[in-house]
Amino acid sequence: MPVVSVRAQWRRPLRGTQILCLMLVLAGLTAPRAAAQDPRRQDSWRIDLAGPETGRGNVARRPDGITVKDSNGGTRSVPGASAVYTSPGRSLGRPLTAFTVRTEAEVPAGTGVRTEIRGSNRPGTWTQWRAVDGAGEVRLPQAVSLVEVRLTLLGVPAGPSPIVHAVTVAAAAVQPAPQDGTSAARSGPAYRLFATREGLTGGTTANGHVIQPRDHFVALPSRRMLTVNGGHEYQVRLCYEGRCETAPVWDVGPWNTRDDYWNPSAQREMWRDLPQGTPEAQAAYVDGYNDGFDEFGRRAANPAGIDLADGTFWDGLGMTDNDWVDVTFMPDGEVVRRR
Repeated sequence: MPVVSVRAQWRRPLRGTQILCLMLVLAGLTAPRAAAQDPRRQDSWRIDLAGPETGRGNVARRPDGITVKDSNGGTRSVPGASAVYTSPGRSLGRPLTAFTVRTEAEVPAGTGVRTEIRGSNRPGTWTQWRAVDGAGEVRLPQAVSLVEVRLTLLGVPAGPSPIVHAVTVAAAAVQPAPQDGTSAARSGPAYRLFATREGLTGGTTANGHVIQPRDHFVALPSRRMLTVNGGHEYQVRLCYEGRCETAPVWDVGPWNTRDDYWNPSAQREMWRDLPQGTPEAQAAYVDGYNDGFDEFGRRAANPAGIDLADGTFWDGLGMTDNDWVDVTFMPDGEVVRRR
């Protein structure tokens, strides 16, 4: 099977049996001049897929790269076989906002690879994840000095899976200024949202966590605030009838997968005509937005914008049925332990 260069974005199931073959040309990348630059400065580097990683789920290593380990596995947000790999942080030696990414992979028909980047400009905080677009480019909302790369591999149940051979990241030739009003804040916005109980004990979350009885985490309908397996980089504080709990974001759902409604409307991945703080499922259920359907064409049966694991639902908040809760977002990596 030939090796192809994949533009790093979701590849939904394709028609036919051909291998997806897309070429990404990186322009304007020049080798750094050691004598003129900070020796720590990194303008281009290759991810060591054989080395240590920050987090992974269902990843199998091969001599020529990584692939999906269990082709029968799947998650609620990715029902087919899937795997998640997160690289170690890479120090840049200077603040950067924009990058180009080249992913070399074998992508059989019906499979896909998604590449995302996040960055940090101070210890313990991260930007939200941003997906690399079809041109192999990604821009973070603020200048960062450390970056991580996340790969999500989507395979066919009991069938073929993609194989990622190499990922190269480079500083973009043009570095835009940070976006206005997106600097990290110690406490994010708060909204009143309809919360549902996730359940699914024994299942696997989008970050590779195996759900335990009375577990404590939440699911949001976007990967932008999805932590690494077991991580607390992104959290929400939930309050219900006088009881509160802070929980990490370990899964994607309940309805959509690209609905980061907590971000300003102009920065949302989808549904940019909705007000900040309004989940698409809520608008669909209450107002008939998008003819009442979610991004997959399913009719929204409730207005849920967040799912709660059983321990958070029953023990943390004392809930007995799905209901409206107050949710404060902590999207910058502020670590507040569960109380």
